Amino acid sequence: MQFKPGRTRLPAAPDGLSEAARKFWKSIVAGWELDPNHLELLRVACQQLDRATQARAAVDEAGSYFTDKFGNIKPHPGLGVEARARKLFIQSLREIGLDAKVTESPRAPHLPRYQPLQVQTRKVG
Repeated sequence: MQFKPGRTRLPAAPDGLSEAARKFWKSIVAGWELDPNHLELLRVACQQLDRATQARAAVDEAGSYFTDKFGNIKPHPGLGVEARARKLFIQSLREIGLDAKVTESPRAPHLPRYQPLQVQTRKVG
C-alpha cells in the first residue's frame, strides 16, 4: 500500500453502499494505492460502517432496551449488531494499515530497572 496523490483511475465503490460509505471509500482510494486484497478489506469495512449505522438508527428509533413477554428488560439486539460491526470496521482498517501512523518501531515498554537495596552489615568479632 502506498500513498499516491493525484492518481487518475480510481476503483469504483461497490454496489449497495450508502452515500456515507461511498464517500469514505472515495476518500481512501483517492489517496492510497491499494492492492486487490486491501480493496476487499476496504469493501468489508464500508459494509460494516453501513451495518453499524443501520443498527444505530434502529436502536435510536426503538430505544436501547425493551421488555419481553415475561416482563424482563432486555437490551435491543441492534446494540450487539452495532458493536460487532464497528469492531469489524476497525479491524478491517487495521488490516489495511489505515488505523494509525506509527512513528517508531514497536518496542517493549520501558520499565524501571531492578536494583537491590544496599544493606550495610556489621562484622561481628
